[in-house]
Amino acid sequence: MINQQQKDTLNSYAELKLDAKILEDKLEEMKGAVLEIMQSNELEEVELSTGKLSLGARRSWKYPEPIVAKEDELKAMKKEAEQRGTADYKENHYVLFKGFKE
Repeated sequence: MINQQQKDTLNSYAELKLDAKILEDKLEEMKGAVLEIMQSNELEEVELSTGKLSLGARRSWKYPEPIVAKEDELKAMKKEAEQRGTADYKENHYVLFKGFKE
């Protein structure tokens, strides 16, 4: 049976997860505006009272069809090895949290 201290710990964890989700959503909402401000003012970075914001860039690759086909073939081979039991796996445990809809 779960005791009150354990229940309090679980509730605190769930509340923090919910707070983090709210903050992540707010950050995602603001990201476009922040990017626009920095780009329109030609700022690579800006010092603020709480830290520094910097612009970054990441490349996204689109490969030629023969490479994509080989990748698909490799994925199919991996799936087959999983189904036949010839591939090894390691099981990782984690906690999921799903808040109630309001």
